[in-house]
Parts: sequence; C-alpha cells; structure tokens
Amino acid sequence: MLKALGWWITSLADESLPAPQELVGELPWRVRMRLTRYLDKGLHLVQCRGHSWCRFDCGIKDSSMGSWDLTDGTWVWPQGLSHYVEVHGVVLPEEFVSHVLSGPVLVKPDPSHTYDFDYWTNWSSARRTPAFADSLRAAALAAREPITALLVEKVSAMEREHGLSGNPCIWRDCSRKALTERLVCAEHLLGNARPAPTEPALRTGLCEYLRTKG
Repeated sequence: MLKALGWWITSLADESLPAPQELVGELPWRVRMRLTRYLDKGLHLVQCRGHSWCRFDCGIKDSSMGSWDLTDGTWVWPQGLSHYVEVHGVVLPEEFVSHVLSGPVLVKPDPSHTYDFDYWTNWSSARRTPAFADSLRAAALAAREPITALLVEKVSAMEREHGLSGNPCIWRDCSRKALTERLVCAEHLLGNARPAPTEPALRTGLCEYLRTKG
C-alpha cells in the first residue's frame, strides 16, 4: 500500500481533504527546492482522466498541473504537487520530508497497489482550524442556494402538471401533499433527479472561496 499525500479539496462540500491554503508554511529554501525536484522526478504510476487544476487559481494552465499519479515506491502524489510546494509555499508531512532528504532510490511498484489516504487526511486535519472549517460550511450553504431555488421551481412545475391529492406524502416527517394518483410528493418523486451543481460550477465556487483564503 502506498502512502498518499497532496490530494486537495474538490468541492465546497468536501470536508475530508484539505485546502492547500491551510498548509502554507515556512521551509528553508534549499529544502523546498529539493522537495520540488524530488516530486517532479517521481515515477509515472497511473494516468487519470483530465488534468488537475491549481486550487490557488494562480493562472497556471491545467495541462501544466499534469494528469498522472507519481510515486517513489513508498509514497504516491498527484503530478502537480511540486507546483504547490515551489510556487505557493505549501509544506508537507515531516515524515515525507525526512524520507526525501535521506536520498531514497525510486522504485516503481505494481500499478495495482492501493493508496492509503489515512495518513494524509489525519496529518492535514490536525492542521486545520475550526474557523476554516466553519467558513467552508458557510460557503457550501451559500453555494447551494441557487440549487435550492431550482429545486423549488421543479417541484412547483410538477405540482402544476400532476395536481395534488388530498393525502399526505408517505415519506416519514414529510409535510407535503402527495401528487394526484401518487403516494409521494413532487420533491420525493424527483429523488435522484434533483438538480445538482455541475463540475464547472463546483470548481468556480471553490476557486472563489479559496481565493479569499489565499
């Protein structure tokens, strides 16, 4: 199993992975450059669909952030991790830094090796502040408001189309009326068809939020 590091938050609803803004810190210049070179020379392990993108929204092209998972046989990281270390001053776990400074020989493991994210999430979560987590939740709530409005619109349209029966929706604790000749209300009938933010919208909302933290 490979120890994973350098995976970042992907949406405002993601509380399991860190934002790189939370891990900016001081490192001696020589150590930072050595880390950057080591990360860049990692062995290609698995290529992912699409390119990564900088969570600092600094203007670097997505293609420059890469699409590969790189490894040294012990650790595995996204190809763009060196950018965060070199350009944005992100720090990495002390255990990984010591590993790099020891001058290990890179060994390519079998691509079927699984990733262990526990170390990374535990290390990074210990450095997250409650204030950051609270502001993330607030931003996520604000981002949901347009989606909630769209859901209300869809529910109203469905009620107009089908009409309402005199019976309550059978879902527990639901106060809505069931649709005509249905057992459930429009909201519960929508179920998985509820509108959801698109990936570009998630990225835009996350970038706007993280820009205030950079």
